Parts: sequence; C-alpha cells; structure tokens
Amino acid sequence: MVLCLLAAGLRPAEAVGTLGAASLTVTPGGGINASTWNAGSFTLDNLSPQGVRITRVRVDLSTAMLPDLVFDPLGQAGDTVAKCLTPDSDPGLVGLVQAGDPCAGPFSAARDGGYQVLTLDFTDFRANRSFLFSLDVDPTVIRGTAAPGPAESGSVSGLEMTGAVVEFTFSDGAVMSAPLFPIPGDLGGARATVRAGPIATPGIALLGVPSLPATLGATAQTVRLSGPPGGHVRLLRAEGTLETSGLPGNGYDVDPFEAGTVVDVEQITVTLDADGLADLPIALTRSGPNAGLNFLAAVVDDPAGRTGLLSPVLVAVPESCSAAPPRAPTLAMIGESVWWSPLAGATLYDVVRGDLAALRSTHGRYDLAVTGCLAWRTAETSAGDAALPPTGGAFFYLARGRSCGGAGTYDDGGGFGQAAPRDASIAAAPSSCP
Repeated sequence: MVLCLLAAGLRPAEAVGTLGAASLTVTPGGGINASTWNAGSFTLDNLSPQGVRITRVRVDLSTAMLPDLVFDPLGQAGDTVAKCLTPDSDPGLVGLVQAGDPCAGPFSAARDGGYQVLTLDFTDFRANRSFLFSLDVDPTVIRGTAAPGPAESGSVSGLEMTGAVVEFTFSDGAVMSAPLFPIPGDLGGARATVRAGPIATPGIALLGVPSLPATLGATAQTVRLSGPPGGHVRLLRAEGTLETSGLPGNGYDVDPFEAGTVVDVEQITVTLDADGLADLPIALTRSGPNAGLNFLAAVVDDPAGRTGLLSPVLVAVPESCSAAPPRAPTLAMIGESVWWSPLAGATLYDVVRGDLAALRSTHGRYDLAVTGCLAWRTAETSAGDAALPPTGGAFFYLARGRSCGGAGTYDDGGGFGQAAPRDASIAAAPSSCP
C-alpha cells in the first residue's frame, strides 16, 4: 500500500440531525518517538451537548499511513514487550464494557500475530466526560525483536497512526468517522474529531510525477493541493525509515516502500486560490540510506475543529548518490515476462537468469548457475523472456536496483529462503550483468 484513498469521514446518511461530537487524541506532546504503550496515551472525549452519549468507539489501523501497524497485546506481532488494553482513568465513570480478557476481547481483524481493529463499548459515556487508556501498537516488520526495535520503531506515536480511521457511535443512533491526523505544531500527537456536517476531501499530486510510489532524482518537488476555493488545507510530510539490521530474518514481511517508523515531520497550511488550487514547493528529505520514504497527505483545515477526510497518501523517495539501494525487488512471472516491484531508492534495474538444477547441484554456486543477464540498467519494471528451460528443469530470476549511488543487492529484502549472501557469487558468473 503506497498510494491509497483512505475510506474515512462523515457518514451523512446516519448522522443527519445528530448533535453528537467526539474526539480521540493519541500521544499529544510526546514527541516523534512517543509510544502508545505509555499510560494515558489515548484520550477519548465526548464533545456532545448534554443528553448525547458515546456508545461505541472503533479504531481501525488497516488504513494507517505506516502500512503494517497492528495492536500487539501479546507481544507476538511486533517487539516482545506487550500491553493489553489498560484503562488509565476510571472506567466506571464512562461505563466501559470490560472484556473478560483485555488481551483478546476488545480486538478483531487478526493479522500476523496482532490485530488491526480495537472496539470499545460504553453504557454511560456522557457529555463532557473523558476516558484515558493505553495499549501496545507495533509495526509487524520488527516481529520478534527486543523493544523498542531499531530506530525506536516499536515506539508508535499518534503521528505514525495517521490515517487510521476512528468510528464513533452515539446514543441518538448517529455513526461518524474520521482519520487520525497530526495535531498542528505537535511532532508526535494526532487527533480525530467528528461533528455533523459535510467536509471536503482535498486532492494531492506531485507535479510532473506520473505514478507513485517512485524514486525521484531531485529532492525539490512541487505538491499540488486541490479542494474548495479559499479553503485552508494542511499538508503533512513525514519521512519514514526501514531499519532492519539485527531483526529476525532481516525483518518480517518487508515490502518495497515500507517504513517502520517516522524520523522527520513537517506540517504546512496553505490557502487555496479561487480555482481551489495551491502549488506548494517542498523538499523531500533523506536522513540515511534506509530512510527517505516521504509520505505526503493532506486534510481540509476545518474551522469547526473536525478532522477532515484524508487525501490519498503519496510516497516518494529521493535518489541517494551516497549509497546503493539497500534491498532487492520482489519478482513474479506472468506469461513470458518477469515483473518486479518498484524499489525505494532505485531508478534502474538489473535482472539475471539462471539454471535452478545447477544451483541445487552446486549447493548455491551462483557463479556456476547464472546463465544470462535478462535486463541491464533498465528503467522498466518488467522484461520478456521467451526462453524455455530444458524438460524437467526450471529457471530462477533475481533482480537488483541501481541508483546514482551504484548497484544494489540481489539479496532478499526479508531474508526468506536465503542461506548466504548472493552478490559476490553472482558477480563472478561470466554471464551476469556488468
């Protein structure tokens, strides 16, 4: 998931005439390395007038900006330090319906040892009351490592949960939802606020970039924002990094443009012109060889304090001339063509073909098994191959990325199925790519 429209916002058919209003605030004032594990990291507020109660709150991480975040109450999905749902204020004051097992009952949508959805039910969550709680949220890429993970990726802030949809159900039957979005001027906090009434969804694009995700040759880019004429739009640029050194298997289920944590953040508010447009110069940042994954998203800055619908989330990576791409693409065979995923940090690709039987019989001697360079320094993400292996045989294919920093690696990004480094052996093959 790297270019997506997050399904969030007001449900007008169910919210017509409601007086319900509420917010969920996550890790306010905690900084970029804030953690939902800390006491009181989540605050629910009933902002409704008297007589309207909150009856249910549902938080869905499947739409979060960082794509593999889960609730990890048992320490099986992220790092090994875990925390179940923990009330940090009096649950009786809001009538929290407490599950028999706080490590399982509030959670659903199981994924990779954790859960994507948290649901809280209340019997007496009246107006002007608040409820504080905490629990563990982790990215699955750090599965099995000690806390807090590389680059503190196991410390997940509200900022890193941007895009997670918070759904509120009220006693008058209204159901409204909004995405978490960073609090203005706060490096780590995020908030979702709902009130009745329509609110626009802004558009977002990088000028001159036809498709995303992509690795771009220049850090200077222009973001075009669109929405209601004269409207105020808030842009988020968050730089992510994927540090996998020391992780079991070099990281769990690593995706090409995945980030495990945020290392830099910028918020900019602009006013759209009479045509509902604003072109905003930005500088993409890259703070290290595994960093540079710039996430871009926007919301309409609503004067009523609501969290607007989230724009599509764009991901762009500036090319690095100081280091080659640190991972290899993921490949697939479709018909007579080999396809591979775009790779963060790569602008060109090399693909080698080899004889699988020779690889097995030589116990991994790529220098003897590689039979050809299928593609060299290609900007495409596919290459045709009409050749057929001998009867009973099979071909294997491996790809690496290139940038102005040099040729990358043929090693698997996640370490699955690989017993030893490949690059030196492939380079020694007479017919490998130069």
